[in-house]
Amino acid sequence: MKLFQLTKKEWSWCLYDVGNSAFYTTVVAGFFPVFFKQYWNQGVDPTVSTYYLSVASSAASAVVALSAPLVGAMVDSYGNRRLWLGMFSLAGIISCVLLATLNAEQTWAAMWLFAIASTGGALAITIYDSLITKVTSSDRYHTLSLLGYAFGYLGGGVLFGLNVTMTLKPEWFLLVSSVQAVKASFITVGLWWCVFLWPLLVATKTSSAEQSLKPSVWAACGSGFRSLYQTAKAISQYKPIVWFLLAYWFYIDGVGTVMRMAVDYGMSLGFSSSHLMGALLLVQFVGFPCTIGFILVAKKVGPRNGLYFGIAIYSMLTIGAYFMTSVSHFYLLAAGVALAQGGLQALSRSTFAQMIPKHKSSEFFGFYNTFGKFAATFGPIMLGWVALATGSNRLSILSILVLFVLGGVFLRFVSHPAMTAGESKQNS
Repeated sequence: MKLFQLTKKEWSWCLYDVGNSAFYTTVVAGFFPVFFKQYWNQGVDPTVSTYYLSVASSAASAVVALSAPLVGAMVDSYGNRRLWLGMFSLAGIISCVLLATLNAEQTWAAMWLFAIASTGGALAITIYDSLITKVTSSDRYHTLSLLGYAFGYLGGGVLFGLNVTMTLKPEWFLLVSSVQAVKASFITVGLWWCVFLWPLLVATKTSSAEQSLKPSVWAACGSGFRSLYQTAKAISQYKPIVWFLLAYWFYIDGVGTVMRMAVDYGMSLGFSSSHLMGALLLVQFVGFPCTIGFILVAKKVGPRNGLYFGIAIYSMLTIGAYFMTSVSHFYLLAAGVALAQGGLQALSRSTFAQMIPKHKSSEFFGFYNTFGKFAATFGPIMLGWVALATGSNRLSILSILVLFVLGGVFLRFVSHPAMTAGESKQNS
């Protein structure tokens, strides 16, 4: 199979990542932490604003963690994945655009809108992830998942580059200040997300026969609860999945915390926002080829060793962040993140897709995102608490290392053909 020889459905699935990634790049990792600290929390102690930001991130993650399995089970029962994908995506899109309407005094409104946008985006990702089992065959999961993340880096990077230019040269875009440029960037993210949502909605249109068989929303809700109950009763049948999710809980917590809090950490060390945005832009464009490269890594050494490779890189980066003293160090660490981030996330998704029963893909990806979001609830809060308790942002970033170590330990207990594929060949 040639790398880019994709079907229409596969292309549309990859393109959604282009749109959704713009939100996580420009808003979650980029402008919102900076704007939240410099505009909505001007004059507030940096450790306090870090705590406020971690609360908003953790609140959104908690909502997703509690609701994702039920939402997934309902979607499996209801059947119309495109409806739910569109609904949750629009919640994120509208909330993101509304951030542009807030003034400097509306700190709590900014936190609420950010939390709603993050919740909508995360629940949309739950449906989107499960769609991989509908748009392609299982032997293409690794390739398609990695390509989705790769194109997400590229597309998110293109818009982020435009948004950074807008803030540096607002007069080029008929804007009067960098503040207005950041607010305009929130709007462009919403529009970008909406444009790349559309192809997937069209490509996954429900047939008239399926439409006539779907239950009511209330019936689907009841069916979702029953399905979750049956899955809980039969959990002993899914021990490899449980071990995988436990490992995923820890290492993806570290990944998510680094993504959400890196800019805030850099600002706490006194680095300028322009350098921080430049480092994030570096991640996007270096991440594109590196994520595609993970396809070769997964085929060569197997999924488990590919995951270990990503975890090892993040562990070294966390230690490096503790000793970071200059902007050049921040750029080097950003390049390291680009090497591992997309591949680790994409390989986790595709490996999990191969482990789960296909007819329950949305429900199981609900659990997948629940574990990820419960982890994301703990990570930022842990970082904020350590920062407040010790008065040291360096110690707070070092605390993330334990998450990667525990993730690697539990990953060793996963015994499943999807995880061990390629290991025997390598050892022979």
